[in-house]
Amino acid sequence: MIRINFPRNSQNNVNIVKNMDANQRKTLQMALSGHNILITGLPGSGKRYLIAEIAKELILLGKKVGITASTGVASANLKQHLPVSEHVYTIHKFMGIRDGRYDNEEILNLLQSNEHMKKSCEEIKETDCLIIDEISMISRKTLNQVEFLLRKLKNPTTTFGGTQIILCRDFLQLPCIPNPHYNDDRKHCFHFEHIKNFHHIQLHNIHRQDEPDLIGVVHDIAK
Repeated sequence: MIRINFPRNSQNNVNIVKNMDANQRKTLQMALSGHNILITGLPGSGKRYLIAEIAKELILLGKKVGITASTGVASANLKQHLPVSEHVYTIHKFMGIRDGRYDNEEILNLLQSNEHMKKSCEEIKETDCLIIDEISMISRKTLNQVEFLLRKLKNPTTTFGGTQIILCRDFLQLPCIPNPHYNDDRKHCFHFEHIKNFHHIQLHNIHRQDEPDLIGVVHDIAK
């Protein structure tokens, strides 16, 4: 995993959101520079707020952003931070993975030949950046399928087909659930081989609470 040491004097001319802390602003700069990023952090550290701001800034730059999460509930929560016009999908719906019963080649064939999935196929091809929230509930198998489909549909010579990927979650919270019927042992997505090449950014400042004692408890639980 690549850990970031940010330069003290960045000259990146971006529209930085004023109420972000320094680490969030620097993470936004990294995202707008096109890096693949894994964002983790304690509850209340502003992870979901940050990826929503990243999505909005990328869209302002003219990028096509796929905004997704692991579940419908997580998608709805993320949607609250975005403009009404922006859609948020589950990653399974956006990528055509559905409930996981199909293998990689079967999904690829469905995306390319099924009349009802043509729109999904075109959206995947046009996506410059794919954001996935709540990845603690996404398995290694699912992330492997995402990588396979992006590479096959966009650029077979590069990881994720050259699509920028931004992952976000607290791995101390809800885990993925095994699904032996579909050959998914539900190993965490951090076992995915390419994730070691992501820039890992961990947020530490708690924004959701301002009680010092409560913030201290959150940090103690996470140790």
